[in-house]
Amino acid sequence: MTSLLITDLSESRHLQVVSYQRLEDLTFYFMHRDSTLSQTELGQKIAEATNSIWILSGNIVQCDPAIIVTSEITDAVTGRILASQRIIGGEGDDIFNIVDMLTDTIRIDLSIPAETELDNNIHIGDATTKSQDAYRHYIEGVDYFSRFYSGPALNSFHKALEYDSTFAMAYLFLARLENRDYIEQAIKYSENNPWKEKRYIKAFKYRLFGDTADAIKTYHEILNRYPYEKDAYYYLGNLAYQIQAYDSSIYYLNKSVEIDPYFRSALNILAYAYAKNGDLDSSMLILDRYAESAPNEPNPDDSRADILARSGRIGEAIRYYKLALEKDSNFTNSIFNLGLLSIINGDYQQARECFRDLASADNSNLRSTGRLYRGEVPLYQGKIKEGLGILADAVAAENLERETIRHASYNHVRAIVYTELGDWDNALAEIRKSMKLHREQFPDRMEFNRCFYIYILAASGDFQTAKAELEKLGHEIEEKSVSRAQYIYGKAAIDFYERNYDAALEDLQISVDAQQPVSFATLYLLGRSYLGAGQYEDALKAMDKMLKINTSDRIYWGPWAVTPYYYRGLVYEKLGDKTKAMADYEKLINLWRNADTDIPILDSAKQRLAMLKDKS
Repeated sequence: MTSLLITDLSESRHLQVVSYQRLEDLTFYFMHRDSTLSQTELGQKIAEATNSIWILSGNIVQCDPAIIVTSEITDAVTGRILASQRIIGGEGDDIFNIVDMLTDTIRIDLSIPAETELDNNIHIGDATTKSQDAYRHYIEGVDYFSRFYSGPALNSFHKALEYDSTFAMAYLFLARLENRDYIEQAIKYSENNPWKEKRYIKAFKYRLFGDTADAIKTYHEILNRYPYEKDAYYYLGNLAYQIQAYDSSIYYLNKSVEIDPYFRSALNILAYAYAKNGDLDSSMLILDRYAESAPNEPNPDDSRADILARSGRIGEAIRYYKLALEKDSNFTNSIFNLGLLSIINGDYQQARECFRDLASADNSNLRSTGRLYRGEVPLYQGKIKEGLGILADAVAAENLERETIRHASYNHVRAIVYTELGDWDNALAEIRKSMKLHREQFPDRMEFNRCFYIYILAASGDFQTAKAELEKLGHEIEEKSVSRAQYIYGKAAIDFYERNYDAALEDLQISVDAQQPVSFATLYLLGRSYLGAGQYEDALKAMDKMLKINTSDRIYWGPWAVTPYYYRGLVYEKLGDKTKAMADYEKLINLWRNADTDIPILDSAKQRLAMLKDKS
């Protein structure tokens, strides 16, 4: 009821109501510091922290046979009762009717000006959901989401929709967490939503489809009407972060936390923004503040670990992921990232345990992720047969569950492996399966791996088919008005394998300019193109960047996560640094010392190492 009442009252431009989540955060914060606080004392502390002038408190006196609610408005400073309310529901009145009646009474008692035609003064049930069960699961999902529990949040939003399939805000969160296609359902069912919620839904649709300008404009519309709307500042900061405008991101996020110093989501991204802006000290200070506001939650430690990992401090990052898991052993972000870093750190047993835990999660998307990365553990070690076998078992397991979330990725990774082995028939078969599965799952989207299909065709020497596929891809991109990133990558691959390295570099520079950070796949082709073009210093920089990527963006690519050591060895040879060349060849040979398949690049590394040793 508290959340419904806040939603209803917040639609008035003449009231600034403390959000439900902020109320929860502050309650936890103050009670954690002093568990003896009375309700009155707690209310006064919250009012002081939020600069509130009124406190609304109340009780549900009776639920049957009719709902009876009492409340009172007190002066936040003096504690003096300013007004009291007693709402008695009639026959057939549900909690939504009661909230509407209470809201109207409060507005009268506070002498809030009458609503204008611009305000969305409609029944709260029409504006949210008529199902109490749906709303309960929705609030539960929002709470999980705010604490970065994506799996439980997804389950809660799906449960909300089981009770009310027209619940627009539940679709919005699913679009954010699971599948952007849900945004269409959010738009469809948002007609009766409050003005503010409609704008948030619109803004998120703009963001999903790359319309940054209109998204920014919509958030500012919200701020023009609600100047203390912390969420609008937060989303502006989030959006600025995504487009790498870190100064702007820091500005907006600081505005958000000025309004709510304990706003966890804003503190979290603010720490990342400072780190991306090169200010690691400020990042750590923000994380200290975040941890103080949420002492028992795992995400502050998880975020600290993430930022440390991106700074190359792997050992410290692993320690903080483990600290996060001490607070909650089921915190999937930490499980996943600890698994990734364990691969890079050579603790393969720990990695297997992490991905095994994910593979047994309640959420199907997490299970798929766990199964996929269980296969990545042996692939990183050159155990090709074992890795391919695990991926085949994963597909079989998901067929039994009738899940298809990761099928396209399984085949894509298998295609990468066969490409590295030079097994072109199997590589092409797997990438075609991957494209087909993606097309079946997302018929309205461009297949995410079309450019890799062109890459394999070019690598195999079939330039005629590669160019025909590139031309077809170009036409489809024009028809659908989508990003040209796949076309650029496919063209660069053809240029590279035709040894037209300067053209490949020209192509890839477009991708580099558009991507920040630059993806592993782009760096992989970029570094090899620099090597082919004889631009060895630039090649070295690209290889170094690749090997500093400690995220799924690198580990996903199976054997390619390791082969940059070989290519960097070649670069060092060209630069005349035999010692560093030998060290990189030895690194690759050591990582793949238990390879269960003949890998051409491994054989080449052994030969080149022996040759360099003979010359030493």
